[in-house]
Amino acid sequence: MIGKYYFFLFLMSCFAIACNSSNKSEQSDVNDSTQQVVTNQNSYSCSVFRNVDSSFGYSILSNGKSIIKQDYMPAYSGNRGFKDSISAQIIANFVISKLNLQQFPPSVSKNELDSLLKLNIN
Repeated sequence: MIGKYYFFLFLMSCFAIACNSSNKSEQSDVNDSTQQVVTNQNSYSCSVFRNVDSSFGYSILSNGKSIIKQDYMPAYSGNRGFKDSISAQIIANFVISKLNLQQFPPSVSKNELDSLLKLNIN
């Protein structure tokens, strides 16, 4: 049942991203994009940013205060950022869904990351 809930949240995140990015191509100079999710007592927002190596990361804010900054993909060793802003946005939305479910810490496992992004990392 929880798996179905995560799948639903993932689909809703993809839908929101698709709606926001329709008729837009990813620009090479994108530095920051923000999405806000409001819950009963907290207002979470996520911001996607480009790293120095041209990979992407994300930040999670609660009521305007930064609570998580993720420069690199969670659950993998090394300093490997997300290959595109959409991947970073999907995982940021997933982390926000965990925060909304009051799962602390809102960590992301390799299995969750791979399932959400369908990554093929060697």
